[in-house]
Amino acid sequence: ESHENELFLKLELLDGLKNKNSVPGFAVNLIKSQEQLKKFLKISVPQKNNLVVEDLQKALLRSFPDRLCRRRNLQDLKALMASGRGVELDNKTLVKKSEFFIALAGLDLTDKETRISFAAGTTKSQIQEHLSDQIIKLRKLKYDTTTGKIWVEEVKSFRRMPLENPVVRPADREEVEKLLPTLVQNEWPQIIKLIPVLTQWMKRWKYYVSTKNISDPLIEFLPLIIEQAMTGLENWTQTLEQNWLYFLEINLPQDIVTEFKSMVPTSINIGPRDLFIQYEEGQDPYIEAKLQFFFGLKKHPQIWNQSIPLRLILLGPHGRPIQITKDLTGFWKNSYLEIRKELKPNYPKHNWPEDPSEASEPLKRK
Repeated sequence: ESHENELFLKLELLDGLKNKNSVPGFAVNLIKSQEQLKKFLKISVPQKNNLVVEDLQKALLRSFPDRLCRRRNLQDLKALMASGRGVELDNKTLVKKSEFFIALAGLDLTDKETRISFAAGTTKSQIQEHLSDQIIKLRKLKYDTTTGKIWVEEVKSFRRMPLENPVVRPADREEVEKLLPTLVQNEWPQIIKLIPVLTQWMKRWKYYVSTKNISDPLIEFLPLIIEQAMTGLENWTQTLEQNWLYFLEINLPQDIVTEFKSMVPTSINIGPRDLFIQYEEGQDPYIEAKLQFFFGLKKHPQIWNQSIPLRLILLGPHGRPIQITKDLTGFWKNSYLEIRKELKPNYPKHNWPEDPSEASEPLKRK
């Protein structure tokens, strides 16, 4: 595979031209370049033996490390360059079996991909020998949402190009404790979904940031919050049991936290009850509760310093929505009378006052 080297072939062809009585004009400069390359490699004749090939491979690897590529699989012409750029071997190139190659010439097909027309095959062992000082071992934790286990993924890489397929194994206690903060930051969206109180807090927070039209301060403070919250934790279960709301609210700027809690409350008091407010992205905040819970209320419930009316989803005695409104006062005067007329015969045990805004009890049962 290491002999799939188009440069070596061209050197041999130039030697053949040089031995002829006359040298074509176009080849003069190429032969000069060949002599300079052989002088650099300290070889006299490019004989095709292992020593000369290794010298050439070393020179190419050390001279063009940024052009090193790895094929996605041996049946595919597509490859990944050390810089992270996608490339594709021309099907006319000599590189057929090599997993790794050095791109010596190519044509940009798109902003993200180049077709390689001239290449030199190489091997992982040659890369490890000649570029050992630039090879790093990357290690990261991965959380399996199905099993709840934490795994370590290790891979040797040259810059942004993996030299091998990742090795995955169970993480030990020391690795978890060391790498858990990084894992939590990477898996933060998943953690939000797994902790209900955190899910609701984040929905409120997003509504606050959006309504106030500010840059999200959490982006800046999240690494510090995670670092503090993860101190002393050893496993994923402890992570999910952590009091995240405490660490969020103690580390974010206190003036913002105070305003946030005031403007975007978790619930609102209606008569003897605190009704939970739901915040969903792209929707107005809303309360879903029985119609009778709102009897005696003269003003529509509002948040954000009494400037944003909540959307009320009013449920009948059967538990299904009978009205959705952002104007409770108007509803009492209009639609309620028709709903009362329709439902009262079917649910006589429920309280159906003629003027619900003046009712003294939220709910009355016999």
